[in-house]
Amino acid sequence: MTAAAARCPLAIASGARRTEIEHILQQVGLRQHFSALASADDVPNGKPHPGVYLEAARRLGVAPARCVAIDDAPHGIRAARAAGMRCVAVTTSRPAGELVEADRTVASLQDVDPGALLRDLLG
Repeated sequence: MTAAAARCPLAIASGARRTEIEHILQQVGLRQHFSALASADDVPNGKPHPGVYLEAARRLGVAPARCVAIDDAPHGIRAARAAGMRCVAVTTSRPAGELVEADRTVASLQDVDPGALLRDLLG
């Protein structure tokens, strides 16, 4: 997480409530790594509607086409793609076969070099 946050601004785009997200991030000591947070409280429609991803990009001040979303579910991947973002799927809750709409699928983010990922997906 620290390596990714050092390379580019990070945001959370979640269908959960803001208070839940903030609580979890504080509990695991990761809140400081995220420049922006968009939640179910910020958009009228949940995933697969792209609203939460678009709001996260807006809060970062980054064009959606310059964002890489990370998600673990088909609805999230569809939302990211509908927002105009590239998407990496993580097989933490679904098998890779259910995440085929992503640009890339990985088993763990620990195995991903953030710089290489950004170069590969955004050029």
